[in-house]
Amino acid sequence: MVGAGCSADRSAGGPVVVGEAPPPAVAATAPVTWIELLDRAPTVLAARHRFSAAESRIRLAGVLPDPMVSASYMTIPGSMPMNSLAVEVEQGFPRWGERDAERDQALATMAMARAAYAAARGRTAAAFQSALIERRSAIALATLNREIAQRARILADLLTRSAVAVGKASVREPLSLESRATEAELMASQESRMAADAAGMAAATVGLPPDAELPDFPLPDLASVAVAQAPEIAMARARMAMAAADERMARARGRPMVTVFGRWQQEGEEDRDAWEGGLRVSIPLWRSAYAGAVAAADLDRSAAQSDAAGALRDAEELLARTKRAIDQAARTRRWAEATSLRLAHELEALVAESASGMAGATAMLFDRFDELAQAQRADIAAAAEGDRARAGLWTLAPPPLIDTGIRP
Repeated sequence: MVGAGCSADRSAGGPVVVGEAPPPAVAATAPVTWIELLDRAPTVLAARHRFSAAESRIRLAGVLPDPMVSASYMTIPGSMPMNSLAVEVEQGFPRWGERDAERDQALATMAMARAAYAAARGRTAAAFQSALIERRSAIALATLNREIAQRARILADLLTRSAVAVGKASVREPLSLESRATEAELMASQESRMAADAAGMAAATVGLPPDAELPDFPLPDLASVAVAQAPEIAMARARMAMAAADERMARARGRPMVTVFGRWQQEGEEDRDAWEGGLRVSIPLWRSAYAGAVAAADLDRSAAQSDAAGALRDAEELLARTKRAIDQAARTRRWAEATSLRLAHELEALVAESASGMAGATAMLFDRFDELAQAQRADIAAAAEGDRARAGLWTLAPPPLIDTGIRP
């Protein structure tokens, strides 16, 4: 009997990295989790630093200007010289509403940095897992093609011995099978190269050496994807908040500034003390100059609202498209598995019939051989297609962010 199954892993579950031999570990250290590995990726690490920087800067938002202290000494010569010593303390205050607007701007900047951090994690997770899926699929196809080559040579040997036994020696069928075996081996070599390329791409995505050990990476949970919380939508909302803060800042710039001061002065030979306090108020002569900034902020807010609506539609369509792709992949796999099982039984029966010299059996054997290989390849391709579609959902629902430990 000729086995028709394929020993490669073609399950529809998570993309467990398989291979002919596990690559050596980079170092004899404790293995990191896939979450930690993801956060060490260069693009993700850069986004995380920007997020931490935005969190740190929020402490400076709305801080009062430093008070000013001045001291002066004066002497007036003459027949009755007079000495004078004065100390003045002055505290300026921002325009009304300016501090709140500045803090809102800092919060909006932090929200945008957080959304960019989440988006970087989502894109990196999707790219990393897609590369792992490509590697797994290529390894499975390489294994299958080697099995096909082995199966073809077994059939060729069986047909040769059967033809000799019945006295109808022919080299056409064995040569045809040998050609199929050579083609399958060439395809296996190609798939092995693609598996190595995919492994290198996955390692480069997270900043690992090409020969580093790649960890298991779970697929995103379809049921937990909340399109309204997608990073692109969060970024658009942060831009809306920034536009509102910019508008408040522009309006605040048209209001007067206030400065409070106090002065102590000692003068004359009798050391008389004098106290003085006052209030300085600026005169906003150019309030109309900020009207353009108010209008620009309003336009920015409208643009951000359009971005949010567009991002929501895109996220909903991506989720729907992913569900359709997963459903189609599942149907294809069911067909491929059932077809492979049927063709395997037919192939075994045709081998026996061809060996006995039954007319037309050999031609049917070749057809079933090719159909079985096609069905098994379709099974692997469908499994990869479904997983690849699910991996794309990381862009909508990134892995949880690692806490930076910084608070406003």
